[in-house]
Amino acid sequence: MDSTTIDVLPYDSLVKIEISGTFYERLQNCLFAALQEKEDEPEELALILKELETRQPANNWEERVYVLLAIIYEVDNQAAQQEVLVKKSIDIPPNSSPEVSPES
Repeated sequence: MDSTTIDVLPYDSLVKIEISGTFYERLQNCLFAALQEKEDEPEELALILKELETRQPANNWEERVYVLLAIIYEVDNQAAQQEVLVKKSIDIPPNSSPEVSPES
């Protein structure tokens, strides 16, 4: 059997990256889309999100949500530390994704 080597990131490594606001919005949209899969079960969704604070994801859906939440959380933390956050109002019409509009 042939083998080759590839570059990998060690599990205990931390990498500093730059994220644009546009990419951040795409991350949020992915999270909203994943959460909409459970919108008919709000109690179950709330329970799963609470449990993910203390346990590993149990299936592919939970894994996607967990990864997106972790990335968004870290981007939010870094943005706050770097003082680049701005305030925006968020309108959430019934049964739809949030629409973000700048505050006046």
